[in-house]
Amino acid sequence: MLQLFTPLVHTPWIAPVLSTGLFLLLCLWIRARAGSAHFLLDRLWRIAAGRREVQDSVLKKIQQDSRDLEIFRFFYRMPLQTLADLHRLESWAKAHNVGMLRLKTLWRWVDVRNSAIVRRPHRMSKPALIFLVFVLWTLSMIAGSLLASPYGYFHMKESKVWFKTDANTVRNMTLWGEDWVFAATECAAESPDLLEKTGFRKSELLDLCRALASGSMKDQVHSLVKQQRWLALLLLLPCLVGLAVVVRAALGAIEAEKLWKELHCTPAVPEANELSGIPPASCGGTPQNDRYEAPV
Repeated sequence: MLQLFTPLVHTPWIAPVLSTGLFLLLCLWIRARAGSAHFLLDRLWRIAAGRREVQDSVLKKIQQDSRDLEIFRFFYRMPLQTLADLHRLESWAKAHNVGMLRLKTLWRWVDVRNSAIVRRPHRMSKPALIFLVFVLWTLSMIAGSLLASPYGYFHMKESKVWFKTDANTVRNMTLWGEDWVFAATECAAESPDLLEKTGFRKSELLDLCRALASGSMKDQVHSLVKQQRWLALLLLLPCLVGLAVVVRAALGAIEAEKLWKELHCTPAVPEANELSGIPPASCGGTPQNDRYEAPV
């Protein structure tokens, strides 16, 4: 390995960390959807103690209720704590002609302990979610470009200049285009123009030119590109998962706002409003239980 510059990634543990991280991420995802880890503890108990069934009727019912709630939360995401909450939600949904699949879309705003059941999203929810979408999309693009890049990324130890190379050409690392590029045949440590435009020191450029001319960088660059791609996957997968979660949350906020207005807003009827002295209720979000008091 050349001594004057170092690679972006030089750790061999990225692949095992990625595989272990994916397994843990899967367990956490199931735990987050189900709302508890009863399923995992039950599986571990069966592995350790065999298929022993519970004999006590009370304990058996508690375990069955826990499984039923986990199954409901895993498929519908709504954070219910008891089967009584589930039955109340089912009765409310039937009374208001709201399907469970629609409630599943806006599960973050479903609160069975609240009299309204469906809470109205905060007015800053959508701008915050849009901002998160932009951030995660940007990070995904950066990780995706690293994943697809055929170049190894390095930085000089002394001059601190970052560059990328495929062992045939050397290019500047920049977000807005390539300021300079030169091939191995053009590399000359004595060239003042090359030193000026790259920012390398003469010893650094000399070392780099020798490596390009001899072909000794090819194996190093090939190994580095593989490690960079593992790193890119390690960054890309959480970003994509987060992006999917945030997009669904944004769609859920829109649907929750729409349902809240359907439940709490009444169409304006001018004739009736004039007779009663009550101003028209707009579907901009005035709840029905907010009473209007006429001036005395």
